[in-house]
Amino acid sequence: DRDSNGVGVWKSGWEKVFPSAPAPEVKVPLPITDMLTAQRAVVMMSPTEMVYNKGGDVADCPASMTKLLMAYTAYAAIGSAGMSEDVTVLDTDPSSQPNWSGNAIPLLPGDVLSFKELFYLAAVPSHNQACEIIARAVGDRMEGSGASRAKFLAQMNAFCTQFGYTGASFVYPHGLSSSNKIRPRDMADLMFKDLEIPAINDAFAQTKIKVTVRGAQPRTLEATNGMYDYGLESFPDRVASKAGSLTGWYNLAIAFSTNSSQPGVAVLMGSTSAGRYPDTRALINLAKDRYNRQYLL
Repeated sequence: DRDSNGVGVWKSGWEKVFPSAPAPEVKVPLPITDMLTAQRAVVMMSPTEMVYNKGGDVADCPASMTKLLMAYTAYAAIGSAGMSEDVTVLDTDPSSQPNWSGNAIPLLPGDVLSFKELFYLAAVPSHNQACEIIARAVGDRMEGSGASRAKFLAQMNAFCTQFGYTGASFVYPHGLSSSNKIRPRDMADLMFKDLEIPAINDAFAQTKIKVTVRGAQPRTLEATNGMYDYGLESFPDRVASKAGSLTGWYNLAIAFSTNSSQPGVAVLMGSTSAGRYPDTRALINLAKDRYNRQYLL
């Protein structure tokens, strides 16, 4: 059968009937499109199967979803073995700022943490200071002249060019700036790439973390994923996620389980504070239902 838009639909018995001239990308006409608070949104059931697209081809502000690219860039430089290596916080590293999320307990000069622990801080409480420390520490290892942070940012942008992310540009490793830009469809592609790397997937899959800081002032830092406050229980199919927020601009990238071995990914940009998670849940539900994916709600 076909719907009113000529799009092939699932019939009972798992028989799929395609339109006479199937397009490589199907933009599913979901009835809630006009009800979304998100200005931009995409849902992909695989890296090559986009099932929903609302403004997803326009580069816009990812906010703290930037950390997905930060983690990819850092891991590409240090590899699996490097995740256990220690990093010492330096006097020259940026100190925690009052408006930096996740930094209720700042990192101090002389603190010692592993890259894995810094990844956890960046992923779960969205610790912006941890991102700056990672950028500096990884940049120290990169070839070429110039400041370590600048070399790290250059590599972030080089990956965007390599992957064909049209209009992407990053000037901060943590996302606390509207100057960072990327298309939602490319953020979804990036999340699929992160899911293939166990160490990165592990960091963004965490819901609670406990990090032991060593050095002159040993202490334990604990944090929970921000979705705990906004309906984590509504996402039993969550595989990994990263939210991002600037004033009046709320984002979410989330990988969700499907009936296949490949998780799907939804990316939303420009939602309202109250609408971000309901928007995401509604899109995931309808995308799964449309493609006859099995899920529990």
